Amino acid sequence: MRVESESILAKNFPQVDVNIKNNKSISLEGGSLKRKVDIVPSCWYDTVEYQKTKNKADRGINIYHKENHELIFNQPFKHIDLIEKKDIFYKGNLKMVIRLMKNMIADMPDYKKRKAKKLSSFDLASIAYYMDSYLNVPFNMRIALVEKLRSHLNKLVQDKTFRDSLYVPDNSRKIFNAEDYNEKVEALNILASDISDLAMAIFNDIKPLYVNQFDSNIILNKQVA
Repeated sequence: MRVESESILAKNFPQVDVNIKNNKSISLEGGSLKRKVDIVPSCWYDTVEYQKTKNKADRGINIYHKENHELIFNQPFKHIDLIEKKDIFYKGNLKMVIRLMKNMIADMPDYKKRKAKKLSSFDLASIAYYMDSYLNVPFNMRIALVEKLRSHLNKLVQDKTFRDSLYVPDNSRKIFNAEDYNEKVEALNILASDISDLAMAIFNDIKPLYVNQFDSNIILNKQVA
């Protein structure tokens, strides 16, 4: 499937840059495409749980790794299900934080974005997943999520033991896995710095005149009508 996909995509999209060097995906960019597209050759893997329940969230897939010539087990539907349930529990705040991080990276200048994108959408969702009680913010105080995210990312940056202990929600791998650990940590540092800058900008916008230095409580207690 991988070999055929590389040939067919290059042949059918002659104006598009078809990158076949990635181990897990074939990337298409440019030409008639308005955005980058990643094709991930994979096949179904029906777990024991899925065979029992027929619940879509229990069904897995095997992703082909080109260099190692092996299949890597993954459960994207379980990941989606877990994210959805936690987002509902925290009244939409989890997805809001995930979208904030994605938008921050999308808006970065290219020289930073190239490095920050080492954290995939899957990684960003997993990072936000472990915010837990930090996500418990009332609807009219959601601006506090910026400060909560700043604290969470800074803990990940500073506490290697905590960072290295975190698995993606479906437990299939660590978020900061050995394969590209240093690149992901560099991306984390960039994202954490930009979120800190955003929190400072918000603080400067809403701080009372008598406050002279950064106080997280100003953001955490701000109500928005």
